Parts: sequence; structure tokens; C-alpha cells
Amino acid sequence: MKTEPSTYFKLPSGYAIEVVGADAMTVVNNLSTNDLPNLRQFGSMEAFITNVRGWTVAHTIVCKLADRILLLGQHPSPSLICEHIDRYIIREDATVSDITAQRSLLVVHEADVPAKLPKGGLRLPMPLGDYDLLAIPREDESAAIDQLGGRYAVGEAELGSAEQFEALRVRHFWPLQGREITEKTIPQVLDRDSLAISFTKGCYLGQETIARLDARGQLQQKLCLLKVVSGDVESGTTLLNGEKEAGVVSSVASTSEGRYALTILRRGSFEPGTQLSCDTALLTVAKVDS
Repeated sequence: MKTEPSTYFKLPSGYAIEVVGADAMTVVNNLSTNDLPNLRQFGSMEAFITNVRGWTVAHTIVCKLADRILLLGQHPSPSLICEHIDRYIIREDATVSDITAQRSLLVVHEADVPAKLPKGGLRLPMPLGDYDLLAIPREDESAAIDQLGGRYAVGEAELGSAEQFEALRVRHFWPLQGREITEKTIPQVLDRDSLAISFTKGCYLGQETIARLDARGQLQQKLCLLKVVSGDVESGTTLLNGEKEAGVVSSVASTSEGRYALTILRRGSFEPGTQLSCDTALLTVAKVDS
């Protein structure tokens, strides 16, 4: 018996970029932190696109198709990612295009994904709990949505709100461009090394910075998940560890388990259980679910 509606989301600030050509994989691999050439067809992998300084240009999911590489994620200006990639296509057989307008990006509970997607549709894992990412041709969006709702009755899925998606994103430690990711964010700071960074692959743009930081073994800053124990905070709130400034809240959201925040903290405040405070709240560093 149905007790609640299925909920799906349209990925906020979602982008879709494709790189086409014989050298498409080489071009993308040379600009990203993960080791991509071993991807099988329709396989996907999380990665960061970096610049020459090792700073994050984009956080992305890379998908290998038969004749192209697809990049999917959240970014307010996909054209900036395209321009960055195009700048490093010199003699390679590759063309980069922003195809965001051609793709509908839906975040859907794994139990609600249709048994058969429209032609050209893709289902990709996204580290958001039990939710997957569907990349559907824009013209087939309505038909695909009509087939959602497998947990209950087909066609009964409801579009979730921005606040609901933010709760899903924050609770599952998914960083957002413009919030947790700024123009000078080094990938390791976002604490997704095992998912998005290879420390054994060959050279790529910005590798020196990332490898040097790995060799030193001491991050001075790291993204952490915080649980609000009492009171409340807003984005932009400065948090203290004792009397020392620990970091500034970048995102905060209410979930079924309580109020959570994402914050890049200074060294000395990373450990789960560490208590932080501000004038209006008490928080504790939470363990991120693997």
C-alpha cells in the first residue's frame, strides 16, 4: 500500500558536456584527476577537472560512450568548463560541446528508475544515498517521468523541492560549485580522494600541486560534515573550536535525521566528534557514511 509519494529531482545547475573524436578520452584524461582510460563502454567515474595550478575547474561524473566522452555534474556556467577543455585541444582529434540544453538530468531513487529508459538515456551512479542520476534526451523527459515511481505506482512520482534536494546533497556530502568548491579549491580539500583522485596515473594538468600535497600528507583544510546539536546556523556563519576560528559554514540543510552543515575546516578540527560553536549553535563533526 502506498504511504508516501516517490520523489525525483531535476539536478539544480546541472550540466552535460560531450567531447567527441578519436582523442576524446586522451583530452579528458589529461585534464582530470582520475584514471579514466580503463573505463568500459557506458562506465562512469567521478573526477575533478583541474587547471595548471591544481585548482578545481569542475567536479564531474565522466561517462564513456562508444564514440564520445560525456561529463555530467553541477556548475552555474558550463561554458567555462568547455572553454577550459578547448584551450588544451591543440592537434588532437576532439571537439568539446555544451549539450546541457539537449539533456534532462534527473536524480531518481534507485527503486523508481524505469525498467527501460528512452533511446539514448543513461543511468549513472551518483553518491547520493539510494539515488541515481538519469541523463535523458530532453524531448523524452516527460515520457521518462511518467514511468517513474516503481516503489509504488508508475506515474505517481512527484518533483521534489530545491530544499529537499539540498538536504539530500548536504547529508550525502556532495560538494557544490560556488559553495564548497571555489576558484582556488584543491581537490583533496573536498575529501573525495578514494572516489575521484588517482595518485598512480600518468601526468595531467595540475598534477604537481596535487601530488606534492599528497606527499606532504598534511592537509591544512578539509571539507567536513557537521551535525547541529543545538540552536541553528546559516551559511556564512563562522565556527569556533574553543577560541580559535575553525571555518565558515558553506551549506546547511534540514534532513529527517536533523540539521546538517558542510564546512571547510582548518587542521585540528577534522576529527569526528570535535565540538564547534558559534553565538547561536553547538555543532559536532559527523562521520561521513562510506
